[in-house]
Amino acid sequence: MMCVKGIALVLIFVCIAQQFLQVDSQAINTKRGENRKGKRREKQGSSAAKATLPPRDRNESGSKDSSDGTFTGRFSTPDKTRCTWVATGIDVFVLDISCKKRTKTFDCEYTAKPRSCPEYASRAKVYWKQIVRSLKRLKKPCHNSKELVQTSVCRNAPKDAHFKLSTAPQIPLQPQPRNKSCADLADRQKLAEDYCGGAWSSLCTFFFAMVETENC
Repeated sequence: MMCVKGIALVLIFVCIAQQFLQVDSQAINTKRGENRKGKRREKQGSSAAKATLPPRDRNESGSKDSSDGTFTGRFSTPDKTRCTWVATGIDVFVLDISCKKRTKTFDCEYTAKPRSCPEYASRAKVYWKQIVRSLKRLKKPCHNSKELVQTSVCRNAPKDAHFKLSTAPQIPLQPQPRNKSCADLADRQKLAEDYCGGAWSSLCTFFFAMVETENC
């Protein structure tokens, strides 16, 4: 009888332990399931946040803004002339160029109708990049009216699709040094008129007038 009671107690203990182990395993599985659901929610939230982010504005990276029909830039020619340019327009574009070479400065205007080129509508950025390259190859900016600032993308387009010089270069006038000899001759003429009297007065005046004309 004692053996039967001992075996019964052992079986009861084993059953109780098995129940505890099942409860613990269920709790662990439930916790793991909750953790997995939380991670999935985090991933879904991050992907949704990425989808709702606005696209990066290209202007922040320093690209040119052509929304208002204005293009700007700078270039240098082989003879070390440094220039800046601004192109504005809708149908007819005016390309203003300001250049400086050593101590000399000058500016001028080129005009063109880029929209007369069929490729301009879809390849405007390529058009303006090639315009800058063409400006860099100019031997004498603002001086040759026959030299076109053209692009290869509009090679088969009409000539007015390429920029052509429309105004002569405007060079600031420099003051001319005063000729001191002219003032000296004027003083001499006045002195001669004071001393030349009578019949010699007109002859002296004519003589000094000829001298002043030749030297001044």
